[in-house]
Amino acid sequence: MIKVAEGSDIDVILSLYRAGLDELGDKYQENLILKKVVTSIHLAPCFLLQIDDTICGMAGLTTLVCSPSGQATLTDYMFYIKPEYRKLKHFSELINATKDFAVEKNLPLRLQFTTNISEKLRNRLFDMYGFKVVSVIGEYNNE
Repeated sequence: MIKVAEGSDIDVILSLYRAGLDELGDKYQENLILKKVVTSIHLAPCFLLQIDDTICGMAGLTTLVCSPSGQATLTDYMFYIKPEYRKLKHFSELINATKDFAVEKNLPLRLQFTTNISEKLRNRLFDMYGFKVVSVIGEYNNE
């Protein structure tokens, strides 16, 4: 089941967000992720995947202006599903909730995959859900 997060869900959203960042190996400052989640939840919904009484995944959206036209765009700040609940069905539920919201609000939706899956699989997932790949981001870390 998908539900829209409410203010009382901030702790569970933060827990899922931390788990996603930890899984990616990203370092973070607690006060900055709290600010990001609280700010984002005011700009766009966070969809929560709930199975029985357990919230086990999220699709956190935010709104930003990312084009010269000034048009608002929905983007994700975190898609995360706990490893033991990762199934295409659950991923589909979250993706479809974000797409339905974008259609309802008549806003473009941009999603990004920050993960260790192959480019081929990422592109296949985007294609499967009707997304067009418009950019590839590279990162160089000189550590």
